[in-house]
Amino acid sequence: MPALADLLARVTRRTLDAGVLHGYRTVEEELPLIRGRIRTADQLRRVGLPLPIAVRYDDHTPDIAENRILLAALHRAARLPQLPPHTGLALRHLAHHLAGVHLLPPGTPLPRWTPNRLNSRYAPALRLAELLLSGRSVRPTGQLPTAADGFVLDMPAVFERFLTLALTDALARRGVRCAAQEQHHRLDQTGHVRLRPDLVLYRAGRTVSVVDAKYAARHFPAPPTEHLYQLLGYCTALGLTDGHLVYAATTRDGPTEHVVRRVGITVTAHALDLDRAPAELLTSVSELADRITAAPETGRAEADVPPGATGQ
Repeated sequence: MPALADLLARVTRRTLDAGVLHGYRTVEEELPLIRGRIRTADQLRRVGLPLPIAVRYDDHTPDIAENRILLAALHRAARLPQLPPHTGLALRHLAHHLAGVHLLPPGTPLPRWTPNRLNSRYAPALRLAELLLSGRSVRPTGQLPTAADGFVLDMPAVFERFLTLALTDALARRGVRCAAQEQHHRLDQTGHVRLRPDLVLYRAGRTVSVVDAKYAARHFPAPPTEHLYQLLGYCTALGLTDGHLVYAATTRDGPTEHVVRRVGITVTAHALDLDRAPAELLTSVSELADRITAAPETGRAEADVPPGATGQ
Protein backbone atom coordinates (compact mmCIF):
# COMPACT_ATOMS: atom_id res chain seq x y z
CA MET A 1 0.00 0.00 0.00
CA PRO A 2 2.78 2.55 0.69
CA ALA A 3 4.18 1.77 -2.77
CA LEU A 4 0.78 2.51 -4.34
CA ALA A 5 0.57 5.77 -2.37
CA ASP A 6 4.02 6.80 -3.60
CA LEU A 7 3.01 5.92 -7.16
CA LEU A 8 -0.13 8.08 -6.84
CA ALA A 9 1.96 11.00 -5.54
CA ARG A 10 4.41 10.80 -8.46
CA VAL A 11 1.71 10.49 -11.13
CA THR A 12 -0.41 13.29 -9.60
CA ARG A 13 2.61 15.60 -9.34
CA ARG A 14 3.29 15.18 -13.08
CA THR A 15 -0.40 15.78 -13.79
CA LEU A 16 -0.67 18.99 -11.75
CA ASP A 17 2.64 20.42 -12.95
CA ALA A 18 0.75 21.65 -16.02
CA GLY A 19 -1.87 23.33 -13.82
CA VAL A 20 -5.15 22.38 -12.20
CA LEU A 21 -7.89 21.52 -14.68
CA HIS A 22 -10.94 23.81 -14.63
CA GLY A 23 -14.35 23.17 -16.14
CA TYR A 24 -17.86 24.56 -16.29
CA ARG A 25 -20.32 23.42 -13.67
CA THR A 26 -23.99 24.39 -13.52
CA VAL A 27 -24.78 26.18 -10.25
CA GLU A 28 -28.24 26.99 -8.89
CA GLU A 29 -28.40 29.49 -6.03
CA GLU A 30 -30.10 32.65 -4.80
CA LEU A 31 -28.15 35.91 -5.25
CA PRO A 32 -28.82 39.63 -4.65
CA LEU A 33 -28.13 40.22 -8.36
CA ILE A 34 -28.81 38.55 -11.68
CA ARG A 35 -26.14 36.14 -12.87
CA GLY A 36 -26.77 33.81 -15.77
CA ARG A 37 -30.44 32.92 -16.14
CA ILE A 38 -33.32 33.49 -13.74
CA ARG A 39 -35.04 30.33 -12.58
CA THR A 40 -38.48 31.67 -13.39
CA ALA A 41 -40.57 28.98 -11.69
CA ASP A 42 -38.59 29.25 -8.44
CA GLN A 43 -38.65 33.05 -8.54
CA LEU A 44 -42.43 33.24 -9.02
CA ARG A 45 -42.91 31.15 -5.90
CA ARG A 46 -41.20 33.93 -3.93
CA VAL A 47 -44.37 36.08 -3.70
CA GLY A 48 -43.59 39.64 -2.68
CA LEU A 49 -39.87 38.94 -2.24
CA PRO A 50 -37.89 40.29 -5.21
CA LEU A 51 -34.56 39.54 -3.54
CA PRO A 52 -32.63 37.35 -3.49
CA ILE A 53 -33.04 36.20 -7.09
CA ALA A 54 -33.13 32.51 -8.00
CA VAL A 55 -30.55 32.09 -10.77
CA ARG A 56 -28.79 29.36 -12.71
CA TYR A 57 -25.36 29.90 -14.26
CA ASP A 58 -22.28 28.03 -15.49
CA ASP A 59 -19.27 28.59 -13.26
CA HIS A 60 -15.67 28.06 -14.45
CA THR A 61 -14.26 26.25 -11.44
CA PRO A 62 -11.72 23.62 -10.35
CA ASP A 63 -14.54 21.88 -8.43
CA ILE A 64 -15.17 19.29 -11.14
CA ALA A 65 -15.41 15.50 -11.11
CA GLU A 66 -11.79 14.92 -12.11
CA ASN A 67 -10.37 17.04 -9.29
CA ARG A 68 -12.82 15.66 -6.73
CA ILE A 69 -11.64 12.11 -7.49
CA LEU A 70 -7.98 13.12 -7.25
CA LEU A 71 -8.52 14.97 -3.96
CA ALA A 72 -10.38 12.04 -2.41
CA ALA A 73 -7.59 9.63 -3.45
CA LEU A 74 -4.86 11.92 -2.06
CA HIS A 75 -6.64 12.15 1.31
CA ARG A 76 -7.22 8.38 1.40
CA ALA A 77 -3.59 7.61 0.51
CA ALA A 78 -2.28 10.03 3.15
CA ARG A 79 -4.09 7.99 5.85
CA LEU A 80 -2.63 4.61 4.85
CA PRO A 81 -0.73 2.79 7.61
CA GLN A 82 3.09 2.53 7.54
CA LEU A 83 3.32 5.46 5.12
CA PRO A 84 6.84 6.93 4.84
CA PRO A 85 6.93 10.56 6.07
CA HIS A 86 8.15 11.95 2.74
CA THR A 87 5.27 10.27 0.87
CA GLY A 88 2.67 11.63 3.32
CA LEU A 89 4.16 15.11 2.99
CA ALA A 90 4.02 14.92 -0.82
CA LEU A 91 0.38 13.79 -0.78
CA ARG A 92 -0.69 16.61 1.54
CA HIS A 93 1.24 19.16 -0.53
CA LEU A 94 -0.53 17.98 -3.70
CA ALA A 95 -3.92 18.18 -1.95
CA HIS A 96 -3.24 21.87 -1.21
CA HIS A 97 -2.90 22.46 -4.97
CA LEU A 98 -6.58 21.53 -5.31
CA ALA A 99 -7.89 24.50 -3.33
CA GLY A 100 -11.55 25.19 -4.05
CA VAL A 101 -12.32 21.52 -4.77
CA HIS A 102 -15.07 19.89 -2.71
CA LEU A 103 -13.87 16.88 -0.70
CA LEU A 104 -16.22 13.93 -1.13
CA PRO A 105 -17.67 12.62 2.15
CA PRO A 106 -16.61 9.02 2.99
CA GLY A 107 -18.82 6.45 1.29
CA THR A 108 -20.04 8.85 -1.40
CA PRO A 109 -20.10 7.28 -4.89
CA LEU A 110 -17.36 8.64 -7.13
CA PRO A 111 -18.53 11.22 -9.68
CA ARG A 112 -18.44 10.19 -13.33
CA TRP A 113 -15.95 11.70 -15.74
CA THR A 114 -15.70 11.28 -19.50
CA PRO A 115 -12.28 11.08 -21.20
CA ASN A 116 -11.80 13.89 -23.69
CA ARG A 117 -9.13 16.11 -25.18
CA LEU A 118 -9.17 18.52 -22.24
CA ASN A 119 -8.69 15.99 -19.46
CA SER A 120 -6.43 13.53 -21.33
CA ARG A 121 -3.41 14.44 -19.15
CA TYR A 122 -5.48 13.58 -16.06
CA ALA A 123 -6.36 10.07 -17.29
CA PRO A 124 -3.40 8.08 -15.77
CA ALA A 125 -3.79 9.75 -12.37
CA LEU A 126 -7.58 9.33 -12.39
CA ARG A 127 -7.42 5.61 -13.21
CA LEU A 128 -4.89 5.08 -10.42
CA ALA A 129 -7.01 7.14 -8.01
CA GLU A 130 -10.10 5.06 -8.83
CA LEU A 131 -8.14 1.86 -8.21
CA LEU A 132 -7.07 3.09 -4.78
CA LEU A 133 -10.52 4.38 -3.80
CA SER A 134 -12.21 1.14 -4.84
CA GLY A 135 -9.65 -1.10 -3.12
CA ARG A 136 -8.62 -2.77 -6.36
CA SER A 137 -5.21 -3.37 -7.93
CA VAL A 138 -3.58 -3.13 -11.36
CA ARG A 139 -4.41 -6.36 -13.12
CA PRO A 140 -4.76 -7.01 -16.87
CA THR A 141 -8.06 -8.48 -18.06
CA GLY A 142 -8.51 -10.44 -21.27
CA GLN A 143 -6.09 -9.66 -24.07
CA LEU A 144 -6.03 -5.88 -23.53
CA PRO A 145 -2.86 -4.40 -22.01
CA THR A 146 -3.07 -2.35 -18.84
CA ALA A 147 -1.12 0.91 -18.72
CA ALA A 148 0.62 1.54 -15.39
CA ASP A 149 3.70 3.29 -14.06
CA GLY A 150 6.59 1.00 -13.28
CA PHE A 151 8.30 0.97 -9.88
CA VAL A 152 10.96 -1.13 -8.22
CA LEU A 153 10.57 -2.76 -4.81
CA ASP A 154 13.55 -3.77 -2.67
CA MET A 155 12.16 -7.21 -1.85
CA PRO A 156 14.72 -8.09 0.87
CA ALA A 157 13.71 -4.87 2.66
CA VAL A 158 10.00 -5.62 2.12
CA PHE A 159 10.38 -9.16 3.51
CA GLU A 160 12.39 -7.90 6.48
CA ARG A 161 9.77 -5.22 7.21
CA PHE A 162 6.91 -7.73 6.94
CA LEU A 163 8.61 -10.24 9.24
CA THR A 164 9.46 -7.49 11.75
CA LEU A 165 5.87 -6.25 11.98
CA ALA A 166 4.17 -9.67 11.92
CA LEU A 167 6.57 -11.35 14.34
CA THR A 168 6.57 -8.37 16.71
CA ASP A 169 2.78 -8.56 16.89
CA ALA A 170 2.76 -12.35 17.38
CA LEU A 171 5.44 -12.31 20.08
CA ALA A 172 3.83 -9.39 21.94
CA ARG A 173 0.85 -11.67 22.63
CA ARG A 174 3.32 -14.10 24.24
CA GLY A 175 4.91 -11.54 26.55
CA VAL A 176 8.02 -11.01 24.39
CA ARG A 177 9.16 -7.57 23.23
CA CYS A 178 10.98 -7.15 19.93
CA ALA A 179 13.57 -4.45 19.22
CA ALA A 180 14.23 -3.91 15.51
CA GLN A 181 17.58 -2.80 14.07
CA GLU A 182 19.08 -2.23 17.49
CA GLN A 183 22.79 -1.35 17.64
CA HIS A 184 25.08 -3.43 19.87
CA HIS A 185 28.81 -3.00 20.56
CA ARG A 186 29.62 -6.03 22.73
CA LEU A 187 31.31 -8.39 20.29
CA ASP A 188 34.85 -7.19 21.06
CA GLN A 189 36.23 -5.93 24.36
CA THR A 190 36.88 -2.43 23.02
CA GLY A 191 33.31 -2.09 21.72
CA HIS A 192 34.46 -0.94 18.28
CA VAL A 193 32.56 -3.62 16.36
CA ARG A 194 28.98 -2.59 15.64
CA LEU A 195 26.23 -5.17 15.18
CA ARG A 196 22.67 -4.45 14.07
CA PRO A 197 20.44 -7.56 14.25
CA ASP A 198 17.05 -7.47 12.54
CA LEU A 199 15.23 -8.41 15.76
CA VAL A 200 16.39 -8.82 19.36
CA LEU A 201 13.86 -10.45 21.67
CA TYR A 202 13.34 -9.49 25.32
CA ARG A 203 11.23 -11.03 28.06
CA ALA A 204 10.95 -9.16 31.38
CA GLY A 205 14.06 -7.16 30.52
CA ARG A 206 16.16 -10.24 29.63
CA THR A 207 17.60 -10.84 26.18
CA VAL A 208 16.14 -14.21 25.15
CA SER A 209 16.84 -14.62 21.41
CA VAL A 210 17.80 -12.99 18.12
CA VAL A 211 16.16 -13.29 14.67
CA ASP A 212 17.50 -12.38 11.23
CA ALA A 213 15.41 -12.27 8.03
CA LYS A 214 16.86 -13.60 4.77
CA TYR A 215 15.10 -13.01 1.45
CA ALA A 216 16.95 -15.89 -0.18
CA ALA A 217 16.35 -19.50 -1.09
CA ARG A 218 16.92 -21.78 1.85
CA HIS A 219 19.92 -24.03 1.30
CA PHE A 220 20.14 -27.70 2.21
CA PRO A 221 21.43 -29.36 4.24
CA ALA A 222 22.59 -26.14 5.96
CA PRO A 223 22.35 -22.34 5.53
CA PRO A 224 25.24 -20.52 3.83
CA THR A 225 28.34 -20.25 5.98
CA GLU A 226 28.17 -16.43 6.07
CA HIS A 227 24.64 -16.59 7.49
CA LEU A 228 25.78 -18.93 10.26
CA TYR A 229 28.76 -16.67 11.00
CA GLN A 230 26.41 -13.69 11.25
CA LEU A 231 24.10 -15.40 13.76
CA LEU A 232 27.09 -16.77 15.65
CA GLY A 233 28.36 -13.19 16.05
CA TYR A 234 24.95 -11.95 17.20
CA CYS A 235 24.58 -14.72 19.79
CA THR A 236 28.15 -14.25 21.05
CA ALA A 237 27.70 -10.51 21.49
CA LEU A 238 24.31 -10.88 23.19
CA GLY A 239 25.34 -13.80 25.40
CA LEU A 240 22.78 -16.17 23.84
CA THR A 241 22.96 -19.86 23.07
CA ASP A 242 20.37 -19.85 20.28
CA GLY A 243 19.41 -17.68 17.32
CA HIS A 244 17.06 -17.95 14.37
CA LEU A 245 17.36 -17.45 10.60
CA VAL A 246 14.05 -16.95 8.78
CA TYR A 247 14.11 -17.49 5.00
CA ALA A 248 11.59 -16.48 2.35
CA ALA A 249 10.76 -19.75 0.65
CA THR A 250 8.24 -21.56 -1.50
CA THR A 251 8.44 -24.81 0.47
CA ARG A 252 6.87 -25.95 3.71
CA ASP A 253 9.85 -27.80 5.16
CA GLY A 254 10.24 -27.73 8.90
CA PRO A 255 13.02 -25.91 10.77
CA THR A 256 16.54 -27.35 10.94
CA GLU A 257 18.91 -26.88 13.88
CA HIS A 258 22.66 -26.42 13.52
CA VAL A 259 24.75 -26.66 16.71
CA VAL A 260 28.15 -24.94 16.49
CA ARG A 261 30.93 -27.08 17.97
CA ARG A 262 32.81 -26.02 21.09
CA VAL A 263 30.58 -23.00 21.79
CA GLY A 264 27.22 -24.78 22.08
CA ILE A 265 25.32 -22.12 20.12
CA THR A 266 22.33 -23.40 18.14
CA VAL A 267 21.25 -21.64 14.94
CA THR A 268 17.79 -22.69 13.74
CA ALA A 269 16.83 -22.11 10.09
CA HIS A 270 13.13 -21.57 9.37
CA ALA A 271 11.28 -21.12 6.07
CA LEU A 272 8.15 -19.03 5.47
CA ASP A 273 6.19 -20.26 2.43
CA LEU A 274 5.35 -17.06 0.53
CA ASP A 275 3.06 -18.98 -1.85
CA ARG A 276 0.49 -19.26 0.93
CA ALA A 277 -2.54 -16.99 1.15
CA PRO A 278 -2.08 -13.93 3.43
CA ALA A 279 -4.10 -15.41 6.28
CA GLU A 280 -2.16 -18.69 6.10
CA LEU A 281 1.13 -16.80 5.98
CA LEU A 282 0.23 -14.94 9.19
CA THR A 283 -0.63 -18.30 10.75
CA SER A 284 2.85 -19.51 9.78
CA VAL A 285 4.36 -16.48 11.52
CA SER A 286 2.34 -17.30 14.64
CA GLU A 287 3.66 -20.88 14.53
CA LEU A 288 7.17 -19.47 14.13
CA ALA A 289 6.62 -17.34 17.24
CA ASP A 290 5.57 -20.49 19.14
CA ARG A 291 8.76 -22.31 18.10
CA ILE A 292 10.97 -19.37 19.06
CA THR A 293 9.38 -18.93 22.49
CA ALA A 294 9.48 -22.70 23.10
CA ALA A 295 13.27 -22.64 22.92
CA PRO A 296 14.95 -22.65 26.36
CA GLU A 297 16.04 -19.22 27.55
CA THR A 298 19.71 -19.84 28.27
CA GLY A 299 21.17 -16.40 27.66
CA ARG A 300 23.89 -15.36 30.12
CA ALA A 301 22.98 -12.71 32.69
CA GLU A 302 25.82 -10.41 31.56
CA ALA A 303 23.97 -9.83 28.26
CA ASP A 304 20.66 -8.80 29.80
CA VAL A 305 19.65 -5.35 28.48
CA PRO A 306 23.19 -4.69 27.22
CA PRO A 307 24.54 -1.20 27.85
CA GLY A 308 25.31 0.77 24.72
CA ALA A 309 22.36 -0.70 22.80
CA THR A 310 20.04 1.85 21.31
CA GLY A 311 16.29 1.76 20.81
CA GLN A 312 15.53 -0.17 24.01
